[in-house]
Amino acid sequence: MLTSQPTGEMSMSSEGRNASDRLKQLFEYAPELAEYIEVSICNIEAQFDRQTKLSDLDWMSPDNFYLMDYIKEAFADAGLDVRVPWHWRLLLHLFARAHYLKTKPRKWSGTSYFRLLQAEAAIRAKHPDMSSSQVLAKLARLPRYRKIGTEQLRKMLRHAKDPNKNEILDLIVASALQPLREFGDKHKLPDFDKLVSALKPAFVKHVIDNNAKLAASRAGLILPAS
Repeated sequence: MLTSQPTGEMSMSSEGRNASDRLKQLFEYAPELAEYIEVSICNIEAQFDRQTKLSDLDWMSPDNFYLMDYIKEAFADAGLDVRVPWHWRLLLHLFARAHYLKTKPRKWSGTSYFRLLQAEAAIRAKHPDMSSSQVLAKLARLPRYRKIGTEQLRKMLRHAKDPNKNEILDLIVASALQPLREFGDKHKLPDFDKLVSALKPAFVKHVIDNNAKLAASRAGLILPAS
């Protein structure tokens, strides 16, 4: 159990600051905090005459002050499980992406692309005999898309199914493929990365199909088996 505080004065007032500003301020103390943790681990090793690693610490223990309530809240908001080690890595990835991925503001985001795909899927589930043009025309009559026009919607549907345009689709697919890449790197398998890359189109289709099934289930419909 680690209970003492790092040396030095650490003023972390959050008044008048947004999340990015608070994160930047906290990062100023990160090296000092890391050094303190390392020293604490060395003290534990000396006291108990054993080799202790950070991974050995019980991060779920209520006595461990590093697992604050706001960390648990972040996991809950993300729908992740604090008890699963790789969920920590995923949560960190999402935080880093939100703060450091510099992109220009766009009218169409990953969220709006998925919303469009779900609207298309719901229409197809209700009207399985409709042609693509008819589905598109019906989409264009929805209040949300009425001012966009069918040709623009056609283009946005293509973008929604393209991981190079749809950031959330790209993130989901990349996250699914990363463990395979790491497996290949760990075992030094020749050309394994090429094999993993070849799987990407299938993963893209899988994500889009699952999104369609979700839209259909919300509408109380059953999609035909693909």
